[in-house]
Amino acid sequence: MVSNESSEQLGDTIGWRSVVEEDMANYDEIHHPGGGADQGVDELSGLLRWAQDDDSPTGWADPLDRMTASVAASAVATEPAPVALAAPAAPAPASAPVPSEPSPKESPRFVSEELAPILQAAEAAARQMVDRARTASEARTAEADRRWNEVQEQVAALGDWRDRVEPGLRELQAAMTDVRTQIQQVPDRIREALDPIARAIAALDPVINDVNSASGQPLEMDRVQ
Repeated sequence: MVSNESSEQLGDTIGWRSVVEEDMANYDEIHHPGGGADQGVDELSGLLRWAQDDDSPTGWADPLDRMTASVAASAVATEPAPVALAAPAAPAPASAPVPSEPSPKESPRFVSEELAPILQAAEAAARQMVDRARTASEARTAEADRRWNEVQEQVAALGDWRDRVEPGLRELQAAMTDVRTQIQQVPDRIREALDPIARAIAALDPVINDVNSASGQPLEMDRVQ
């Protein structure tokens, strides 16, 4: 049997059920038009039936709590997200100038056509510079080769001349050595050649003295007379 206190709680629950059903219907009609209220009412009815089947006095509080939590969860789940108030429309910025289409003179094709003659002229000038440099280098190389060949020819000629002159130089050196030796012998030969004359002159000295003595007396006699 259900106690008086439980009967009062059941009456309060049934009255509260009608209020909740009405609030849920209004809420779901606003936020979920087209049948959202039936689902909330069915859930609430099931909770109340489950509570009425429980005979214990303590079984009323738990279903009520569950029903309250279910209603709150349904309200939270069905509550739409707050709509942010639209900010006042900012004044439209001044329209930026729309870039005009490039004129034919600014198109890449026109630029390439204008630059093509310049590039060709630059390429031709560079080619001419390279050709002149190559020609000058080849000329300098040819001149260096020619002079080198001349030097080689002169070196070969000097080698031949040395081979021909060296024997004559050796003979001339030997002859000059012989002449030098003979020149050194000249004084001795001259002294040997003049030595007989010196001896002959020395032998004439007594005779000259005798002649001088003999010739002096007649001269003295003539002076006396």
